[in-house]
Amino acid sequence: MRYKIECYGIPLVSVNNRYKMLKIRGKHVIGNSEEYKAFIKSLMMAINATEKPTEAIDAPIKTIIHVGTYKDIDNVIKPIHDCLEKTGFIKNDRNIIATDIRKTPLKRGETEWLEIEVLDHWS
Repeated sequence: MRYKIECYGIPLVSVNNRYKMLKIRGKHVIGNSEEYKAFIKSLMMAINATEKPTEAIDAPIKTIIHVGTYKDIDNVIKPIHDCLEKTGFIKNDRNIIATDIRKTPLKRGETEWLEIEVLDHWS
């Protein structure tokens, strides 16, 4: 089966802006930036708003990612796979055996977007 998730106007985050220094109980630690948290929240909302399988997919999985951005395309792969697992769309992201990714180049300031397809029982 093929499932499609569309995310338009989602604020994509570059790896360089993922982390920030936090001070917790007087100690400096590295944590996720507010920008990254907003990206993950938007992505999870888009996944949850999509028709999902009745049970988490637990089979060989292929993902197809099409991203419209001016940033590096590899920034979105791991967060997408993690969010698919966290939302219960897939059972475990280690079952993803292939990912195809393509980019539509945008200029800085243009609206970024993602289209994600998930194919189960793929080999």
